[in-house]
Amino acid sequence: MVKETEKLLNGDMDGKWKPENEILTLNHQTYRLSKVDWEAFNQIYPNALWWQAISRFLQKWANASSTITLKTSGSTGTPKLVEVPKKYLQISAIKTCQFFNLDASSTGLLCLSAEYIAGQMMLVRAMVSGMDLICVEPNSNPVLELDQPIDFAAMVPLQVKQSLETPVKLLHVKQIIIGGGTLDAVDSVELSQLPIITYETFGMTETLSHIALKMVAPKKQKFFSTLSGITVSRNGDNQLIIHYPELGIEQLLTNDLVEIINPSTFKWLGRADFVINSGGVKISPESLEEKIAPFISQSFCVIGVPDEKLGEKAILVLEGKSFNTMKLFGQMKQLLPTFHCPKEIRFIENFPLTATGKIQRMELKNKFLAK
Repeated sequence: MVKETEKLLNGDMDGKWKPENEILTLNHQTYRLSKVDWEAFNQIYPNALWWQAISRFLQKWANASSTITLKTSGSTGTPKLVEVPKKYLQISAIKTCQFFNLDASSTGLLCLSAEYIAGQMMLVRAMVSGMDLICVEPNSNPVLELDQPIDFAAMVPLQVKQSLETPVKLLHVKQIIIGGGTLDAVDSVELSQLPIITYETFGMTETLSHIALKMVAPKKQKFFSTLSGITVSRNGDNQLIIHYPELGIEQLLTNDLVEIINPSTFKWLGRADFVINSGGVKISPESLEEKIAPFISQSFCVIGVPDEKLGEKAILVLEGKSFNTMKLFGQMKQLLPTFHCPKEIRFIENFPLTATGKIQRMELKNKFLAK
């Protein structure tokens, strides 16, 4: 059974780590972490970097320290290390397990790297719930070889897109959470036609995975709703502030621009870091991308580049070979206000991505500035 957060918060930690959840089932094999022969464990998939990442995290989890060091993804800046109490990861995991009704009868799928918080939290969720966690090598289509029912999986948008190409395999999965980027409109429509419960997530390493969820399928929701015990507000610049007392977070100011509906509901507008100031008009590229997504079938991104007249202008970057963009320009001009419509369309062979699959917008911008 999933343990209540109050028990963890009030437990005797006295500087030493006393893991109540050290039993973990991976690929149908149950391990007591304090008894594991790690050398033998590593040889289950010898030379597999993804399995070694799982092993490293579990060894850190099983040691005597009450804290653990985590690495941020670097999607919005330089990757950094943060040290947090292990019990905070348990609290985060409990909230997710309770929301999705995960317990010892459940089966999960780990298809993300255990180098980062999204993959690491799948391991912690398996420990607090007792579910059997099926571990596969992280790749673009993690369901391709799947031959058993999965109750819960976490994926990035690229994995969802590729998995939709093998719907028979994807149907093995009952519930999916999607993080690390925004799901495009075409994939959202395809998911809505399948009997899979799917949510987009909002969170970061500092909040130990997601703090809010937005349903994609079977019903598409407009707003994110926070998990229990978490509230949100914003400052005068419309930047999101997270209040998460159970993790010791009183006011975490983020660079995310939001519209607050109520203390537990918000609409995400984009990152303050990426706002384009074009002739005095502030444009959120992420909001713009959401609007034009129905017209575009390949990966794309909107960035701002210097412009003599406007100071900065929005351009649309498409991944892949160039084509005649007259029709696309016409569709965007009909839909968007004049100042918001991208002034150019450019092409790139492959987007620069982070280790977790997010487009590195600043690196992309620098590539075009260097030309």
